[in-house]
Amino acid sequence: MVLLYFLRQFYLRFFFLFAALLFVLTSADMLMRLATLPSVTFIPNIFLCMLPLIAIFAIPIASCLAVQTTVGELYASNAILLLKFLSSTKRALHKALFIFAFSLLIPYAVLIFEWAPRSYANAKQLIITFATEHLSSLDPGIFHHPTDDFSIFFKQKKQYLIAEGKEATKFFDLLLVMRAEDHEYMMSAKEGELVDNMLSLKDGTMYNERDGKKYIASFGQTEINIDQLTGPKPGVGKEEKIEDLQTKFLGWDELQAIKNNHPKAAVEFHVRIVRIIWQLLIPFLGLVGLVRFGTPLRYNLMVSVAWTGGLVIFSYLLLSIAGAFWKNGLMALVLLYGISGVTFTIIQDLYRKYW
Repeated sequence: MVLLYFLRQFYLRFFFLFAALLFVLTSADMLMRLATLPSVTFIPNIFLCMLPLIAIFAIPIASCLAVQTTVGELYASNAILLLKFLSSTKRALHKALFIFAFSLLIPYAVLIFEWAPRSYANAKQLIITFATEHLSSLDPGIFHHPTDDFSIFFKQKKQYLIAEGKEATKFFDLLLVMRAEDHEYMMSAKEGELVDNMLSLKDGTMYNERDGKKYIASFGQTEINIDQLTGPKPGVGKEEKIEDLQTKFLGWDELQAIKNNHPKAAVEFHVRIVRIIWQLLIPFLGLVGLVRFGTPLRYNLMVSVAWTGGLVIFSYLLLSIAGAFWKNGLMALVLLYGISGVTFTIIQDLYRKYW
């Protein structure tokens, strides 16, 4: 009965918190992206695509808070004494924690390796497609950001028919900015003509900065495929440079296929593995925080929120920093597994000391 009580409380609170966090975090993310979205009509589609990505952060927070609020109620009624002095009740809590934590493991692993990368790719493709199709409808004299990786400015434009049912757009005094993970391109041109998917530029200059080196080149005329401007398509090309590899789009099979030859993909694979390990342990870590810092006869809500936030932020920073060291695979692995292992050991010792 005690085991079922804990399980029921864990799952009820988890699903409520997860739904609330998913809605709030996704809405906040959409508000931040409004400036880069080409049209408000895309909001529902992007919202749905972003749900799996937001769920990566919502699940750890919801699972940790579900455990802490359940045990926090025992603190508020001073029933926590039952856990401290009745071994059967404590064992029931531990069993419930194991069942709860492991039941979330498989869905979270599938989310990390399949659903989230796929949804990110779909969202990116939606924005790219819309930007490509509606570039000619942009207003002059304004900096436009069709995607996170591409910005455009032009002083004037003129639209005209070049054939029956076929329209072209001419831009004057253009500035194009294209961004990648470790470099940025800027192109300026006196004139540009957009026909279908090709943008022809005349009398311009290209500026490129990469790996601390700067390059400038002038051109009389050049053509650019709009798809190249709006960012790389989701997926992996056979001849793609390691630096340009978009690992966030890759699923389990793609990472497995290339991680031995691409250090960046290998580090991304291990980052996701450690993220799953953190999710497995975070319900237990939530209990440790309440045991260490909780106060009898109080709900300890602020303690729960602060401890959960600290854990999530620490794990996110650790994974982000390790991912940035993809060129030094050994350093990345030490950060991922070494620091995570030390952290778990310290928290386990705190649990044994205070419980």
